[in-house]
Amino acid sequence: MKTYRLRAWEYIVTIVMLYTAGTPVSSYYHKTMICGVFLLALFCITLKNGIKKSLLIVLVITAILMVFTQVINLDTNLFTLISILMLFVAAILFVNTIHEKDFIEALINVMIIISVISIVMYFIGIIRPDFARRLPVFHGLVPYNTFCGLFFFPTGIEISDSVLRRNQGIYREMGVFANNIVWVLALGLKQEKKMELYKIIILVIALCTTFSTSGIISFICLLPLLIEQISKKRTAKRYIIYIISMMSGAFFLLRYSDIIFSKLFKSSGDYGSFAIRFNGTIRDIYIFLNNLWGAGITNYEETTVGTANTITYVLAVYGMGLAVLVFWGFFSCFWNRGKSIGNNLCREIAVFVVLLTQNSFAFPLFFVLVMYGYVKRCVKETGIMERGCVMDESSNCKLGKQNLQHG
Repeated sequence: MKTYRLRAWEYIVTIVMLYTAGTPVSSYYHKTMICGVFLLALFCITLKNGIKKSLLIVLVITAILMVFTQVINLDTNLFTLISILMLFVAAILFVNTIHEKDFIEALINVMIIISVISIVMYFIGIIRPDFARRLPVFHGLVPYNTFCGLFFFPTGIEISDSVLRRNQGIYREMGVFANNIVWVLALGLKQEKKMELYKIIILVIALCTTFSTSGIISFICLLPLLIEQISKKRTAKRYIIYIISMMSGAFFLLRYSDIIFSKLFKSSGDYGSFAIRFNGTIRDIYIFLNNLWGAGITNYEETTVGTANTITYVLAVYGMGLAVLVFWGFFSCFWNRGKSIGNNLCREIAVFVVLLTQNSFAFPLFFVLVMYGYVKRCVKETGIMERGCVMDESSNCKLGKQNLQHG
């Protein structure tokens, strides 16, 4: 019998998930990253016996849908097919071993560390750019994303002479950092246990310093939930923090609104960023409407240069079947049946917005979140999930005192 509460293992997996979610190293060495994540996942077999039937069913359906799309398009790109299936298998092994609450807790804590370091280095880069330029240089996938790093931990210090400096965190560009922060914030706000105020503040500061349009829009969607959490305990200290936070947020939006939202308008010099994403989305929709079961990766790559939209990318390449399966799991991961519809919609809209502007389909973390959406939850009448709770064949809830075993 194996226990769920393997703290060191949880943090190792979490660090790997966040590091492979769009850092320069993981982007350049994508094949190595997939193999590494898969091998790490195989270790899960030694930690826990058996795999949930619901996850195996999802894997089988996924494989059938992907192979079907491959066959009808005569697509010979087996590497991509095997790579995606490897990520699905790895996600299943991780999810089957680590309890969702433990994973979310570790995810928040690791992202807090990444955010704190990035915020400190970000402001050092503004105050002392000469110091920033002495650090080892890392390069993103596009020229303007060149930034400095501290040893093997790249930080969000742009070394260009642009007027506006933006926080990239450890990621290849600001939008990816904002995307991952939104995911972590939404997961934290989903939990019954309230997030600590200082963690919320750190994540919000990191998100705002990315100056990501989609990130800020998602933040606005999450704002009612953040206000609700802050104002639960009505102490004088919390009221002061609440007022300061609201004033700071209002000042930030007023001060930088033209920069954050200008790319949405043709008259802006930054409109090209929005235009590329918009045109990519339109192309994806056109491809999907002509190939409801997917065009296949080879046909897709020959037709277009790609897209930043996760949802339309999956629709265009793999078709309606896989898209429904994947996004049902993904959005289910952010849904809490114990909370109101309005509360849940705020989170769902927030993560939906960032999916439209960042293609996360290659991120192992994305697949892990999809699979957590399919894990059967054992709940009390209150709808609150218990730690160490599994479903036996008669759908009864069994709580293990120390170890979690199958019924």
